[in-house]
Amino acid sequence: MIWSSLIIRPVITCNGNCIGCPWTSSSIERNILPIQIFNRLYKLIKDYSFDESIILCPNPYLHPKIKYFIHKLRDLSRKVYVLLPIKHVRNLTKDLVKDIDEFVIVISNYIELFNEEKYIRALLSHGIENFSIYLALKTIDINIENIVSSINICRKYGLKLRIGEIPYSYIYVLDLQRFLIERGYEVSLPYGYLYGYRAYTAYIDDYRVTILTKPLREECRKLYLDSIGRLYKCPFLSEYIDLNNGNISIGAIRKIMFSDCPIKYRLQDYIPAINISLVTTDGKIIPKDILELLEVLMHTKSFRTACELLGYKPSTYIEKIHSLEKRIGFKLIVTNRGGHKRGITLLTPEALRLLEKYKAIREYISEKMFEGKYRNFII
Repeated sequence: MIWSSLIIRPVITCNGNCIGCPWTSSSIERNILPIQIFNRLYKLIKDYSFDESIILCPNPYLHPKIKYFIHKLRDLSRKVYVLLPIKHVRNLTKDLVKDIDEFVIVISNYIELFNEEKYIRALLSHGIENFSIYLALKTIDINIENIVSSINICRKYGLKLRIGEIPYSYIYVLDLQRFLIERGYEVSLPYGYLYGYRAYTAYIDDYRVTILTKPLREECRKLYLDSIGRLYKCPFLSEYIDLNNGNISIGAIRKIMFSDCPIKYRLQDYIPAINISLVTTDGKIIPKDILELLEVLMHTKSFRTACELLGYKPSTYIEKIHSLEKRIGFKLIVTNRGGHKRGITLLTPEALRLLEKYKAIREYISEKMFEGKYRNFII
């Protein structure tokens, strides 16, 4: 199945601050794609029907040009999608999103979704329902706790959840299917395309989510227009034609779109991995697997469910927890045996403080690894 996508980046930078995104900038200045450049492309390709158009993170979304682009893209494609960091959903109104097939709210982790939950409720209360949540992951952020916690919030409001890489940011492939299958989750064969990615269905904790991966090279039919009028095959490539040159022909554009993709995506790439354990002042090690278990347990409140999500054997890990508690000298978990909370397992205050320290360290390292020069570095 051949699928065609038109991708537009109307601004050169964004202050959404999604961790790991290469287009993040705190700069107030914004280069908005000139309308005359966009119209030049529109006139050349108006007779071609794309399956979808994707506008990548158009901050400031309130700029009048954005609405113009959306209006024209409706003539060029069957579906129009707009991606935007969750920080900017508070500015949305029903009038702004009425001409969009799906508004895609991008988050880096479930904490961002939790912190902006009141604005999600506000959108729904105003009758705005044509939006989904996109959990954009880096390799080091692929953990079941992040995914399950995002699902729990989406389930609460009946929201569609998509999971994939930070949109059009890396050449390597996040192997989400294998990650989920190895943990016992059901993942379908690819059923189509979404936002220019191959789409799979997965059932996680009995909730349907969409997993997105890069398309096969022979299936790739894309055009990517950046904010200064350069037209590429896709955002990963460096070769382009400049639409500021008035002599561009439809033949040159078709040559780009229908050319074979020169990128050989790597399932195995040399990329950073974080393995964090904590050590007490007297040298007692609290290993990564226990910390991850505590993190999932904090949300599920069921020891057995937390172990199942992580692929751990409950009987083995309850012994590991008890052994660790003896070594460090304080309790990590407590299970209610009676009353209306019977069977619920909770973290002790000491475990909660330990977990906050672990998460703070992980987040700090994650930010430092993917900021500045590193995000352009490939081994």
